[in-house]
Amino acid sequence: MNRPTRQPQRRKRTEVIGEAIKEYIAVHGLGPGDRLPQESHLVEALGAAKGTIREALRGLESEGLLQTRTGPGGGAFIAEASDNRAMELLGNYFFFRPPTIHDIYEVRKQLEPTLVASLGGVLDDDAFARLEAVMAFYDHPPASL
Repeated sequence: MNRPTRQPQRRKRTEVIGEAIKEYIAVHGLGPGDRLPQESHLVEALGAAKGTIREALRGLESEGLLQTRTGPGGGAFIAEASDNRAMELLGNYFFFRPPTIHDIYEVRKQLEPTLVASLGGVLDDDAFARLEAVMAFYDHPPASL
């Protein structure tokens, strides 16, 4: 039985424009608190309709990358990255793709040496030795995944 091949999912125009806005932010060195150009400038610079720009901006706002303000002095501003928002996004990701034991092992393998090195002089010798013993226990891939 032949299974139908899945076509690569085509990206929505608003997603493409959202990525273009992120690139605009990076190229122009904008950071938290900086204001994006007026909507009319984005329409012209990105070659998109006003509605597409607005929808892309709403998407970036829902991702926590932008804040919008109305009224005089309003507009779209680069948001400060928040730990809580990052945790929400990771929670959503892991809701649909729970990490495997192997994934967790790989993350630990990357993070623990740097973490331990940063604790030099902070932990007493006994605590440091216990930490090294825990790391030695996990110095090889898990037997079961």
